[in-house]
Amino acid sequence: MGAHANQENDMDTDFFTCDSQFVMELSAPVRAAVFAVLAAGDVAQWEDRVPRVKAGEGQRSVVTDGDTSAEAVMVRRLFYYAGYNALILSEEDAKGVNILSKDNPVGILEAEVAFVIDPIDGTAPYSGYLGTWCVSVGVLSKGEIIGGAVYAPDLNGGMLVFSERGLGTTLMKYCSLPARTQISKIPFLTASTKVKKARIGRGVDTDLYRLIGELVSAEIAPSVNMTAVCNSGILGLTQVACGQLTAIIQMPQKSWDWAGAFRAVLETGRTVSFFRLLPDPSAQKSDMLVEVDGYDFDAFRYAKQHRLGFVAGEPDMVRRIMEQMPRTGYNRTNPETVAGVWKDK
Repeated sequence: MGAHANQENDMDTDFFTCDSQFVMELSAPVRAAVFAVLAAGDVAQWEDRVPRVKAGEGQRSVVTDGDTSAEAVMVRRLFYYAGYNALILSEEDAKGVNILSKDNPVGILEAEVAFVIDPIDGTAPYSGYLGTWCVSVGVLSKGEIIGGAVYAPDLNGGMLVFSERGLGTTLMKYCSLPARTQISKIPFLTASTKVKKARIGRGVDTDLYRLIGELVSAEIAPSVNMTAVCNSGILGLTQVACGQLTAIIQMPQKSWDWAGAFRAVLETGRTVSFFRLLPDPSAQKSDMLVEVDGYDFDAFRYAKQHRLGFVAGEPDMVRRIMEQMPRTGYNRTNPETVAGVWKDK
């Protein structure tokens, strides 16, 4: 592995011939995350994007050769740069020493270094050759998300965002191959805190909840500058950190759908308010919204009842939206059983 590893190391230092100090000042685990997402994104761009439904899951849950290839690259890079004592939690089915179980990732909050990775978030747009997909890595140390990296190689020539506790958040554009030597740090947009100028995103799965659809169409959309569907949850959260969106609404998500951009949001002075949807004892087959004070061990477990939803963005806008979110009556439309004119014959 030595010679090959040295070649990889040489290639990684060439990733940043401009503004390299923004990467080299990062801690080793966060720097590893940056190198990992760049390598994985480059691989994914050239892989077969034909989608396949995951075994035992519904038609909205697909995987491609790009997912599996990107995951393999990320795992190899993270272990090489951060050491083989690091733990990794991944969306796909990576196997091996120090790869955590998705159902019960024991040790993730105690580890000196742990990574939560999403080889491709937004596989549907990825498979359709759209730009709204990304690869991401969240970095944990002793239970705290200390940093992360998100790379969207097909978005406007490539967008890379990385962050670390106390070091802020950095946005780099035009970083897809072969033009990577031209990249440099660019300033964030300033997201307006005025309601009429706000840009509000919502996760694609949010549309499966009638209550949220009604809230957006009846209350939010008429009051703000624009609303938009985010096909990649982690990319939408990254765009909040960069000021491209004022806020985003996401219904319960798996940890890799938010961990990679969580620190980026905080380091730019924005906030994340988490919640869970739990069975409502007063209404059969209906859930209620329960606000959660941060993330816990269960948030990293795969089962649906553990997942966290969130509203993230400018603090005042997050507060406004959270106040409007209904507390009861949540029913998720099941795409596998829905009937109507759109149902395949």
